[in-house]
Amino acid sequence: MPVVAKQKQLKFFYEEIFRSINKFIMDLITWEVLFFNDFFEMNPHLSSNFLNLIFKNTVTSIYDFIKKYIINKCTDFFAVSLMIITNYEQARLMDNRKLSHLDPFFDLYLLLCNIGLIHYFGLNLM
Repeated sequence: MPVVAKQKQLKFFYEEIFRSINKFIMDLITWEVLFFNDFFEMNPHLSSNFLNLIFKNTVTSIYDFIKKYIINKCTDFFAVSLMIITNYEQARLMDNRKLSHLDPFFDLYLLLCNIGLIHYFGLNLM
């Protein structure tokens, strides 16, 4: 999709990109937990350690991308607020799935969004 969007010169709001990336990670982890459960007969808590090792670099890259290209460049208060709401909603969805694998990831996102709000207010107070 990013290639098609680039070719068509489509633009997206920051919160749309944020939500899309979060949803991708959530679906990926959910399917991997199900795979570990079915193939290796591991419960979600046991698979957590393995999945953290497997996806550590991927999650770190996504975190860095969001920090660099979304949070640091976003000067829209409502966009950052929507990202915070999206983060809470998606964390709640994973909690309903009884998967805590992404809790540290969501906590980092929340911290990033709060930094984004502080940055926004700092820009507008000067």
